[in-house]
Amino acid sequence: MLPTLLASRVHDAPIAFSALITVITLGCGFAIQSLARRIDRPGTARAAVVALVVCGVALAAWACGALALVLAVVLGAGYGIGLVAGLQEIERIARPDDLAGLTAVFYSVGYLGFGVAALLAFLHQSVGLEYPRMFAVAGLGAAGCLGVVVRNYRA
Repeated sequence: MLPTLLASRVHDAPIAFSALITVITLGCGFAIQSLARRIDRPGTARAAVVALVVCGVALAAWACGALALVLAVVLGAGYGIGLVAGLQEIERIARPDDLAGLTAVFYSVGYLGFGVAALLAFLHQSVGLEYPRMFAVAGLGAAGCLGVVVRNYRA
């Protein structure tokens, strides 16, 4: 009942639905960060692998209506774990005099990812690309990144 009701209301209030998805995604990303610190192990890429697997961008290819809420939780968890994994790796590799600069670069590059939503909207409106196809391509990119991380994973 709820998925059908929600799916029918998405078109009535697209901005409110987008705001809801954003709050859920960022909230889950924030909530999982304390757990992510326990997943991470120095000298390994364990947290990065978990973040890429949890992220599951390929799921977005099939997301619509109520599934978008589930996807927001999954992507938020991936975002939170990935953020912690990256920051902890920077702490391990940076010299004390480089830590602030490398952290700033990490955040700058990481937050560029939030522009992907605008890029997808632009491609959809101007070129007519369908969201499921764009998400499938993003899923392939995430799978490629996972392959690189796993190949370079050290115990």
